[in-house]
Amino acid sequence: MPSKPLRRYQHVPNPWALVTGSTNGMGEEWAHQLASQGFNLILHGRSHQKLERVKSEILAKTSSSSSSSSSSSGFTPEIRFLISDASSHHQPDGEFESSLQELLSDPRVKLTVAINNLGVVLKGYPLLEEVTSEQISQLIVANATFPCVLSSKLLPHLKANQPSLLVNVSSLGAWAPSPYLSIYSASKSFNLVFSHSLYNEMKVENCNVDVVAMVPGTVVSGMNQGPPTSMMPTSKDWVQSAIRSLSPSIFSSRPPPTIIPWSPHSMASKFLNLLPTTLAWNMVRKVNVEEKKKYLASSSSSSSSNRVGEISSASQDEEKKSKNKEPSEDGWQTQPSATDSGGGGGSLSSTICSTTNTR
Repeated sequence: MPSKPLRRYQHVPNPWALVTGSTNGMGEEWAHQLASQGFNLILHGRSHQKLERVKSEILAKTSSSSSSSSSSSGFTPEIRFLISDASSHHQPDGEFESSLQELLSDPRVKLTVAINNLGVVLKGYPLLEEVTSEQISQLIVANATFPCVLSSKLLPHLKANQPSLLVNVSSLGAWAPSPYLSIYSASKSFNLVFSHSLYNEMKVENCNVDVVAMVPGTVVSGMNQGPPTSMMPTSKDWVQSAIRSLSPSIFSSRPPPTIIPWSPHSMASKFLNLLPTTLAWNMVRKVNVEEKKKYLASSSSSSSSNRVGEISSASQDEEKKSKNKEPSEDGWQTQPSATDSGGGGGSLSSTICSTTNTR
């Protein structure tokens, strides 16, 4: 990776970056790697406890790097939190807006990078008729409404500190209309078109806010467990490739509006685009049918709690594996639910699943 791939956005002293869904998977990796690139951080999540864990790990890593370096210019990032339930943004959220405004009104906070990383998917590849209205609303709000609301609030600050960067993490699922993932695929298509329209808006307004739709395929993290392969990289490797892809080129200082940073994912996408639609969609159907079979086989042999149609928290799944106990009520890391478990909406915090790492 170039030593300063994000140097275009480091033109102010002590620049800041905001990352949504930053307590697990790719979001957490974005936070770690942006800190290593010299950015202070605003970490978004729902659980204060888990945000504190990520903060502690980042500070421990940067402290270790500084002490092992012979240079006296070691960087220790300042880290602040934006605590919010992303799936509740179907209605005005005064607390969220006031918290965000408080963070960004500090004159020391020069925001130059924002990563809309968060996303959710239904667990188990359910049929659409098996999905409740509440779950549909949660998925659309978290995947589409929340990044729009957040972007609208961040843009004045990104414009004030331009050149700046707004990344919307979409998915290869935006181009592959996947059975059992109709809501997710549609929301990721929304992310893609939203990014492209906003990119053109910045161009016609002569703003140096670089809007990029970053498109992953399957990545090891959250609901996709390893081992890693060439087609399923780790979160660390994928985010490294994403940051590298944002580096200025000899042709342009600005990144393109759409990037598929992981080479095997890019080649697979190009291959599918060369095929007739009928054949490409047939391949998509086969892959998703096989994935559903694998899921049903693994869930039937492991835990009765893995029911098709739940919106499951990947972070909670990891807690179960590591602690062998039920997750806490406030258990999501990368994605939020509409209410806490035990709230008026039922056990919804135990039903959100991380997909910033998936197709």
